Amino acid sequence: MATDSTIANEDLPPRPQPPRDEDCCRGGCLLCVFDLYERDLERWEERVAQIRAERAGGDTRPQG
Repeated sequence: MATDSTIANEDLPPRPQPPRDEDCCRGGCLLCVFDLYERDLERWEERVAQIRAERAGGDTRPQG
């Protein structure tokens, strides 16, 4: 049987997958695959926080 938190988490966008070490060419790229992952992870965390706030009936405006 699924719990309320499990059901709620099923509706969240999938978490970005970190790149593997071999995905990086070690060429000093301006935007490394690890940089892109960090950006995507930050955006995902913000979106998940927004969704959870909306579900809780809270304020969805960005902080700061």
